[in-house]
Amino acid sequence: MAVENTASEIYDCFAARFPEQQDFWKGMAAEEQGHARQFVVASSLKGSAALPSSMQLAQSALEAIRKIKREVLENTRMLMEDAFKIAITIEQTTVESFLESMLSEETDNELKKFYGSLLIDGKRHAELLKKRLAGTLQGGNQ
Repeated sequence: MAVENTASEIYDCFAARFPEQQDFWKGMAAEEQGHARQFVVASSLKGSAALPSSMQLAQSALEAIRKIKREVLENTRMLMEDAFKIAITIEQTTVESFLESMLSEETDNELKKFYGSLLIDGKRHAELLKKRLAGTLQGGNQ
């Protein structure tokens, strides 16, 4: 939940910094908040079984995304292309790798579906961000 919430906070920061892309970043933030709520539901239905089998893995993912957040907050001269690159990193390394590990270790079929669904969203986000980045680099305002 904390990883998803932190990603949402980063995207909200991008929405504030880049008003011309505010709707896009607010939408990304809302999706991450939705993922965090899904973790709450999974935890209420499955109890501790919904927790990652490796809390070290979860802690590492959380530390990585919190480090990214600190860097975003400290970098007041960030370009929009930097924001897209950071978001791609979040989706590919922090979120996807964490979810892939959870999915590979999970034995409960319902939780496998849950993690798989979140993983699909993460991959979709990464592809969307790559397209936005390409448009930004080409001078377009996607």
